[in-house]
Amino acid sequence: MVALFALFVGVLSFAPGDAGLDYAVVPTASQLSALADRLAHDLRSAGAPARHIAATCDDAACARRVGMEHHLSRVLFSSATRHMAMIWSAQTTVVDVSSGRVWGPFDVGYKGDYAAIAVGVDTLAGAVLPAVDRREQLAHKKT
Repeated sequence: MVALFALFVGVLSFAPGDAGLDYAVVPTASQLSALADRLAHDLRSAGAPARHIAATCDDAACARRVGMEHHLSRVLFSSATRHMAMIWSAQTTVVDVSSGRVWGPFDVGYKGDYAAIAVGVDTLAGAVLPAVDRREQLAHKKT
């Protein structure tokens, strides 16, 4: 069966998450952008028409505004946190631009270096895929 995806899905650049530590090492801008590229690629590989949008948001209202500006159906805004040298986490939230409905946040954690979180984004993509799939939205309207 072919999935019915939202017409346009925007994956915003990952924002640096707050580890709550004064001495935390923040992921670099290039690392955060690469994570968004990878998430968009994973969603495209699953059939969703996703593209990386070079903007960051930390709340649904901001993501919805960016979605409206870019004529998107759904927007994913995310953060990546480096808690310690070898412990990372990533969080993604999906926003329906027309209704403002929010799915998530979807959280995943990783133990390892940057390569571990980059590979772990594949898991994150699988977690958010149902929220990007329009069948879920259509089924919700029937009830």
